Amino acid sequence: MAVYQGSPKDTVDINIASNYPGIKAANILPSLVIEKNGKFEDAFILQMSPQELNTQKATYQNFLNNHFRS
Repeated sequence: MAVYQGSPKDTVDINIASNYPGIKAANILPSLVIEKNGKFEDAFILQMSPQELNTQKATYQNFLNNHFRS
């Protein structure tokens, strides 16, 4: 089983404005599924703020999946 070896305080800033005009800026805590060879598989959003964006969680999750697969 994979064991987390990183820092819980790391952040990744992604500029979404130019490529995804329908998505607003948000603070997202995702869980990224990485297979044993280091290839990205899937993203799940654990938390996001502002809270009113929670209704669009699937949209942001799709964005993360597309971003990390490209």
